[in-house]
Amino acid sequence: MRFRTVTVDRIYFWLGYFTIFYLILSAVEFFSNLHVSYPVVEHALDALSEPYLSALAIYVVLKELRKRRGVISLHRGERFVVAWVILLIATTLAAVLTDTYQFDRAFHLIISNSLASLVIYIGSQLHRP
Repeated sequence: MRFRTVTVDRIYFWLGYFTIFYLILSAVEFFSNLHVSYPVVEHALDALSEPYLSALAIYVVLKELRKRRGVISLHRGERFVVAWVILLIATTLAAVLTDTYQFDRAFHLIISNSLASLVIYIGSQLHRP
């Protein structure tokens, strides 16, 4: 039982960091237009998009399992969702109000991942026992 508990805690920990890394990479890629000089960055973001969404879903499930065990969460998923929504608003304003940023593949990924994070969060809030 202890092995399983430690394993779940470690997976939860690393998934949290992976989701934060992906959020930061998305913001940096969009606002610095890295894909112009380094197209591989945009391809990497695209390739990581589906694993990111899977990791996010697993993260939510593990968080619920930890809550039921009585473990207090050190990671606040609510803040993470707020960060995605702020990024969505900032990138949308930048794309609409400036000529520097446009509706490109990086923006598409930010839209889909922001909305997916929001929907998963809302679903987890609605499902609370």
